[in-house]
Amino acid sequence: MTLSIVSCILWFAFFCSKSICAADPRILVPNPMGQYAYGVTTASMIDNAREDPFGAGGQARAVLVSMYYPVKRGADCEPKRNMSYLPTQTAAFEATTLSEFDIPNGTLQQLSMQVCRADAAIAGNSDDHPLVVISPGFGSSRLFYSAIAAAIASVGYKVVSIDHPYDGAFVEFPDGAVALGKADLLRTQEMAEKAVGVRAGDVSFLLDQLVSLQVSRQLIPGSDSDVNVTEVGMVGHSLGGATAASAMANDRRIAGAVNMDGKLYGKEVIEGGLGRPFLIIASSALNSSEEGDTLGWTSTLDHSRDFKLQLKLAGSQHATFSDFALLAQAIGYRDTVPKELVDTVLGTIDGVRSFKVITTYIIAFLDQVLRHKETALLSKPDERYPEITFESSVSPLP
Repeated sequence: MTLSIVSCILWFAFFCSKSICAADPRILVPNPMGQYAYGVTTASMIDNAREDPFGAGGQARAVLVSMYYPVKRGADCEPKRNMSYLPTQTAAFEATTLSEFDIPNGTLQQLSMQVCRADAAIAGNSDDHPLVVISPGFGSSRLFYSAIAAAIASVGYKVVSIDHPYDGAFVEFPDGAVALGKADLLRTQEMAEKAVGVRAGDVSFLLDQLVSLQVSRQLIPGSDSDVNVTEVGMVGHSLGGATAASAMANDRRIAGAVNMDGKLYGKEVIEGGLGRPFLIIASSALNSSEEGDTLGWTSTLDHSRDFKLQLKLAGSQHATFSDFALLAQAIGYRDTVPKELVDTVLGTIDGVRSFKVITTYIIAFLDQVLRHKETALLSKPDERYPEITFESSVSPLP
């Protein structure tokens, strides 16, 4: 149930040939189709009240975040800029990891996103755009969920993705400092629960920081107020899904959470259930009733006391719930490698289609929880999305 750097290795090994990747500098990340363009900022934050349990002795816990915020299309956004999908050291680290697969130097540096100019102001009033937090899978980076974050921002949300140092394989801070991952952090159940608890603490610390006007203005150009964190949505993949559940159980500011295919941890979640809306979107490979018990899903949903829903995405694998499938499809390499290899890593579902379905259901959930918009999409199957099946009953929102 972890999304490690191995997923990235497999993805590039399968979808990149030396002759094609070395010659093609295309922008690989499709622009989102919402009503807004989007801006992106990055900041590191140091929590002097917490010692990092995974770092060098005595050092304060630090996190790294990216903020994706909505910008009016046109003059407020233009001229757009090409932003590297991965920063320099991160791309170099990944390139070294990939060298044994004969992936040419510069491949990762070709990945980029088109975003609004650096000083582009947020559209309208910042408070009109609710806040959403994204937590990545174990061993992965917040950057591998950038397209998902951009899609949510494009429909009018502020989206902040967070790196959790030392369980991400490589976290590169703006000043050039690097935190290398520790692969054994989930070796036992107790260690995994500790890691999730540290991550949940990172999220609460982040929310504490966002109420500062100085931090708000740093992350959101044009903002004239601090960030409203009284009702926040959270989305997580794999261990990030467990983080979303744990953070919501312990921090009342999180009004609803989405778990994308993640095993849950902690008695307060699995035995105590959740008191606010909770959505699970599961891969087709990890969704039998027996595995649901092993993953903590069945017990959590049984004990939860608000809206609760478990969905299954047909043809998906664990890595489908990140940017990997979308990027692979956009590049056009899916047909150039053995089908069984692609299916094992990314599933049989079309990458662009899986991205659309996943983001559509996430946004519907966020709209229902944070904007209080009723939607039939979360109450019954929809013929427009035959890939989605309902695996649990729905409890209505109060």
